[in-house]
Amino acid sequence: MAVFLSGKVAVFFPHRVNLNPGLSSLDSLKFIGTLKMNGIVRYLRFANDSQQLLTSGSDGWIYRWDLRTITCIHGAVYEDFPRHYSKREKKPFPVPVLELRRRARERTKNRNNQPRRPIPPPKRGLLVKHLIPVAYDVLNARITLINNLKKLLKVVPVHACVSCTEIHVGPVGHPFKSCKGPNASLRKGLHEWTSAALEDIFQNFPQKGEESRIVGIAKREFVDTDESELPDPGPPVPLKPILTEIPDSEIVAPSDKEEIVLLAEETLQAWEKMRTGALKLMKMYQVRVCGYCPEVHVGPSGHKAQNCGAFKHQQWNGQHGWQAAVLDDLIPPRYVWHVPDVNGPPLQRELRSFYGQAPAVVEICVKAGAAVPDQYKSTMRLDIGIPSSVKEAEMVV
Repeated sequence: MAVFLSGKVAVFFPHRVNLNPGLSSLDSLKFIGTLKMNGIVRYLRFANDSQQLLTSGSDGWIYRWDLRTITCIHGAVYEDFPRHYSKREKKPFPVPVLELRRRARERTKNRNNQPRRPIPPPKRGLLVKHLIPVAYDVLNARITLINNLKKLLKVVPVHACVSCTEIHVGPVGHPFKSCKGPNASLRKGLHEWTSAALEDIFQNFPQKGEESRIVGIAKREFVDTDESELPDPGPPVPLKPILTEIPDSEIVAPSDKEEIVLLAEETLQAWEKMRTGALKLMKMYQVRVCGYCPEVHVGPSGHKAQNCGAFKHQQWNGQHGWQAAVLDDLIPPRYVWHVPDVNGPPLQRELRSFYGQAPAVVEICVKAGAAVPDQYKSTMRLDIGIPSSVKEAEMVV
């Protein structure tokens, strides 16, 4: 049992999952009440001359309590950073396995004593008319995002590690020892920073002729060929005009501050429009992702190609472990550390737990002057005060 004393009140909570923290008076030594939280308490700190108490727990909420009335004044939700899974770990299922089994048993129970119906024809592969404009919007938003990022990279400093895939938005790279690339142990986990390119921030797909494709001919016959060798079919007439990517040689940096802010706002809108439209399409057209590698397949079941590069799984023969995909599998956000003040002191290694994170595209737009979207404020930890020194950080409970 842990006990915290401040003023005339003692806060105690046992290390059990089914009990909430309690309050006791130091004058009368009597039990006052219980702080009812939705999760297990993990951190607490007294505030406002010991008249208020700040607590946070496993439910992802931060509570502010009034110790005089034992009531919750304010509760704000915060989110943990997305977990990074190594090649030896499998991604969790979007729906738990026990829930999938329960649904399967329920479907089997409902089919008892009923005549077997013929298998209906596939519906997910058919065109849905009301989703065709959404597909055009997603494609145009992606091209707009690529063109705007090329312009913003000329005014916003972005660094990429030479040895690993980590990037950082700021005048200098962060000092955290999180590099897992080649010879990282010799550098004690420190990164080797260089200027980042568009491919480091937003994964672009190869254009025609950049790499070979496998074209299926029959059930067991394949031909390794190049797209440039195939005849070009007649281009269909699009329902909406499709934008084109601007070549790197024609990219012009924004001239003044106002133009940079407008460009950043437009980039954020394109980012959200692309993700929102892709989510609508995923609800109609099933998408699968490998639980061990980033491979994504659009269809009700994954392909049978044995090209998984993960570490020892599925009898080590390169087969993918397909499961239902989520939006972040299709469009990875690439979280980076949030720098509270570009002109202020740089990030300190000892204060890492106080800093927030945001997707790389969002962080670039915020540094260019765009307003922070509400859905990213929790992971960026904008409402958390950063200690000025390591000694002050050690005083935080």
